[in-house]
Amino acid sequence: MKIKQSSGLMVLNKLNNLEVYDSISLQRWTEEMLNQETLVSLLSFCNEWREEREVIELISSENKVGENIAKDSLDELLSLGLLITEENQNHNYTGEHGEHWLGKGWKEPFVYHFHTNKIPKDDYSLDPKGLDDKASMKKYLSEENPPDNYKVISGPSIELLKDEKLEHKSLTTIFNDHVGMYRDSRALSFQEFSRLMYLSFGETSKRKLPVTGDHIAKTVPSGGSRHPSEIYTIISDVEGIDMGLYHYNVKNHALTLIKEGDYREFVQEHIITHPERPNFKVNVCFVFSTIFDRSMYRYRESRSYRVMQYDLGHLMQNLAFISSSLDRSSYRGYSLHDSKVDEFLGIDGLMESTMTFALIG
Repeated sequence: MKIKQSSGLMVLNKLNNLEVYDSISLQRWTEEMLNQETLVSLLSFCNEWREEREVIELISSENKVGENIAKDSLDELLSLGLLITEENQNHNYTGEHGEHWLGKGWKEPFVYHFHTNKIPKDDYSLDPKGLDDKASMKKYLSEENPPDNYKVISGPSIELLKDEKLEHKSLTTIFNDHVGMYRDSRALSFQEFSRLMYLSFGETSKRKLPVTGDHIAKTVPSGGSRHPSEIYTIISDVEGIDMGLYHYNVKNHALTLIKEGDYREFVQEHIITHPERPNFKVNVCFVFSTIFDRSMYRYRESRSYRVMQYDLGHLMQNLAFISSSLDRSSYRGYSLHDSKVDEFLGIDGLMESTMTFALIG
């Protein structure tokens, strides 16, 4: 029989202490376990498959006990789930697939994906009238104020046009557009930019929800009308707007200046990163961030973290469609120097973090 440590075993750094945790069985053990040097040594030894005989010999040697006592200790560790055998059901499911994920460098995503799918979730079918859900929201509201629907930064402001009209183009033409193709390098007009901002990110109306009241409605959907995404624009060539970094004020449909300057070199080095992309002149760079608490306040399940990624996808694709309708090139990317960009934007990277970017030509 072969034995190894549980595939989901990890040490979590809690606020005031450490915790040994198995993301597969969802079991937890206190940090006192880590003070047992022989146990830590054994778990390290069993990081890969070992023969039962080898494990018993190590327990016997490390603890200076006979083989019968060592065998009893092994049985106890197996019953606790710290060690598993090849017959373990969790291993049968995660072993081959987990090895594939880990082999591709996706250890942390594998742990998150598998673990959060196993955590018990709210079953809304058991509460068709939403009574329990509303009770939970009332409880949250009694404990703390909800995060603001709007982020407002102080500074010089540029009011944008609220122009909802676009020249008619069939959806087939827009959907089939090669968004990244080179087009002429003329500057974006102020009107084009205003349309782009409003139709891609602007507030179109209010949505009133039970208990929590007014929420923002936009041209894109958002889980629970949370709209956790914020938009920062780095202007390079827009008529009537100086070069610089701005924040989009959704509430007033306006740009707020954060800092003036030519940041094209920063965009190329830390946001685009690839020397040959895009194949058009960049007039505007959009950086999308997420304020996690907007979704976290409402959805208190780890799995809900995924929904914010969907929101970003809606925003980025909507921006691409609007750009195509304006005969403008666009490019979207997900890999950038997060910490550098967080610092550039003036956000902390934890309560609000850089997520993705888009370029408009």
